[in-house]
Amino acid sequence: MTDTPEYERLEGADCAGAEESVRDLLALPDPPSEIIAGNNRASSGVTRALGYPFDHLAFIGFDDFELADGAGISVIAYDPAELGRRAARLAIARLDDPVCPSHRLEIPTTLNERGSGERDAAL
Repeated sequence: MTDTPEYERLEGADCAGAEESVRDLLALPDPPSEIIAGNNRASSGVTRALGYPFDHLAFIGFDDFELADGAGISVIAYDPAELGRRAARLAIARLDDPVCPSHRLEIPTTLNERGSGERDAAL
């Protein structure tokens, strides 16, 4: 993979920011053929910017969002209840021992394939 910072957009974590970022990306002389959003709000913004249906690039969201299933948008999903349980356990442990070492947790994810990750990009 090559270093391509012109395609990275970290400021678009909300719907409006992601929509603006995607419009900027699509205006590049060599626009991307795939987009991955970092959260459900950004996924909504990407969907707005691309219009529906979109078939000119592949798109995968992170965290499910309303209408993703009906629109055929693939997402990387996780169990938010499990995330909350683990976070609560860590917070309680920190209260019991304020100097306990930090922990790294990994929450399992799944790919809900609905088709948008497989779009043929216009090459």
